Amino acid sequence: MHKKFITLSLIALLYSCSNNEPKNKHKHYVKVYESALRLGDVNVAINACYDIIANDSTQTNYYDTLVYLYLNTRNDGSTFLAARNSLKYHPNNEKMTRVAADYSKILGMPDTAIAYYKKTFVLTNKLENMYDVAQVQYNAGYDAAAEETADMIIKTPDSEKIFIGISVAQETPQQIPLRAAAYNIKGTIFIALGSKEIALRYFDEALKITPEFKVAKKNKEDIMNGKIKFEK
Repeated sequence: MHKKFITLSLIALLYSCSNNEPKNKHKHYVKVYESALRLGDVNVAINACYDIIANDSTQTNYYDTLVYLYLNTRNDGSTFLAARNSLKYHPNNEKMTRVAADYSKILGMPDTAIAYYKKTFVLTNKLENMYDVAQVQYNAGYDAAAEETADMIIKTPDSEKIFIGISVAQETPQQIPLRAAAYNIKGTIFIALGSKEIALRYFDEALKITPEFKVAKKNKEDIMNGKIKFEK
């Protein structure tokens, strides 16, 4: 996943839009936080957020602020934990469920990532989130579950109209219809299962939808050229 880092000025804007006027008992720490943002000191701003929460437990929106601050420090573990804490108080915050999903995947927690991606799908009804579920399931070795999720995407009428970025290695992502991407996942599943003919069939289905789908073309070519070995 390509990480996007948010500027400190935008963090301040998000804070000012989402929090009430500070109460006297933590006004000092709010001033410290605001001063730290102005001076670009992320670590002091983080500490001030914790002081605000410690002095006033109702200020749960500061967990959201911590997520954005930790994104700037590239602290994957703390980004995930701050998002998870935010969701304890605001369980239907789709931005935080997405962050929790992405960062639990980065941290190697597939079951947690799957749960958060599914929750994000429930909140947004965006089929892209189910594609993320299928990817995590496949990478975790949950082949049957990944195939079931891919089938759900394929059977959804709009899946050919929704696009997602997929790339070979470090190339610029190619925008591919979700249905073609789901067929590609099914092909890779059957490579892992050792079924050459079935794998080729699914890569062909993907290429029928998008003939220039680079990843599917490469997968098919690797099979045809013998780069991918199958037991006879």
